[in-house]
Amino acid sequence: MKLKVSANYGVKTFKFPELPGGMDHDYEVQIKEVTQGDVAKYRNLGKKITYIAREDEKFAQEQEFPSGDLMYARAEICVISWNLDDESGKPVRFSRDAWDQLPPEWAEWLDDQIAGVNPNLTGGSKNSKKED
Repeated sequence: MKLKVSANYGVKTFKFPELPGGMDHDYEVQIKEVTQGDVAKYRNLGKKITYIAREDEKFAQEQEFPSGDLMYARAEICVISWNLDDESGKPVRFSRDAWDQLPPEWAEWLDDQIAGVNPNLTGGSKNSKKED
């Protein structure tokens, strides 16, 4: 069963930026709009919670989020496909190994595109508040 409200959720296609050295390419990536299940999955990733004792037996809570791993986690949830290839021209599926070989500028660019399509993953919202 698929809810009618999410049946037409979009997929956005973006062309990767130019490479250093001016190598010509037609690389594209497809990014999906997330559902609530995707948001919950993402928000539960990579949490390391530390409790710090405070005065009067109260505790403060610290959470650590390794930002590099969370960039990949967002991409893993949102990237539907890309058309990157290897040195011999064979298609390379999206994977952690492929992600780790991206130029850092491309990884950051891709994360920016994901955040633009899915601000819910980075603390924003597609819903704007209406003023009374």
